[in-house]
Amino acid sequence: MLRPAAACSVAILLAPLAACAAQAPTPVATIPFEYDGHIFLHGTVNGDSARLLYDPVDGVILDRRFADRGTLRHRDWRGVGDGGPTRVGGGGGDQVEVTWVDSVTLALGGLQWRFPRIPVIPLDSMMGDAIAGTPDGLAGTTLFRDHAVHLDFAARRMELYAPGSIDTTGWQVLPVTVIGAKGVVPLRMTVGDTVEYAMRAVVDIGMAGAFRVSTREVDARNLLRHAARNLATGRGLGGMLLSRRLGNVRVHLGAVATDPIEVELAREPRGADANPRDYDALLGLGVLSRFDVIYDLGNGRLLVRPVG
Repeated sequence: MLRPAAACSVAILLAPLAACAAQAPTPVATIPFEYDGHIFLHGTVNGDSARLLYDPVDGVILDRRFADRGTLRHRDWRGVGDGGPTRVGGGGGDQVEVTWVDSVTLALGGLQWRFPRIPVIPLDSMMGDAIAGTPDGLAGTTLFRDHAVHLDFAARRMELYAPGSIDTTGWQVLPVTVIGAKGVVPLRMTVGDTVEYAMRAVVDIGMAGAFRVSTREVDARNLLRHAARNLATGRGLGGMLLSRRLGNVRVHLGAVATDPIEVELAREPRGADANPRDYDALLGLGVLSRFDVIYDLGNGRLLVRPVG
């Protein structure tokens, strides 16, 4: 999978690297994760244990209940001197006001980051029963922007490699357009044996579902003609989600594809999944966990190959 690195002087954010061997490369860091449809990383925030959902956001976002029960003091926009409130949402149409906490240290798997200020939101109440257990926050994909992240779902671990050490032989390499904290990949979706659609999909590391097409694209491509008639409901960051189910779909990542699966066709009139500007759909862990995956956000590429 990997070839020997040309040099050993790779820096890990704030953690120094020990000298590395010239032969077979080893991961810069290995971080075990909990997987129940979502990826949870266990670490500490200012010394307090934290269970963080791995998600395509920037940096780290904390849950308000976690901040309230610990030693963190969060303040609203008035307390930090902003000109007005900041609001955030997600796939649904709901938005919440952000508060802020200063001087935060995050530690994960021997790595450490320091932030002068980070946002706090009522994450648990927004996502409700969409995830198992209580999330203490979100660990963003940008934390590992300087590394190629190998997601080993069988072993439940994340391995971080120097991007230059990746040998792409045997992998499907999909180009990633980086938009903020999100990566967008080109892919194809086929319905049945003949109907094919080319799409741009966000690599949504935080979504347990397989694949979700935005309301705009569902309507533009008349996808409802293929779908079940009943609406299905769920919750995500941003509140209630409405979907129609579409079965017998294959998602193609380069030359590899899923077996026939069921996907979601969004029916929200507002929110991020209604009319996104830069993408058509969301590619979730329900697809990615079926493959061996390397997410190299910093170099704009997603590598996938069949397991085994």
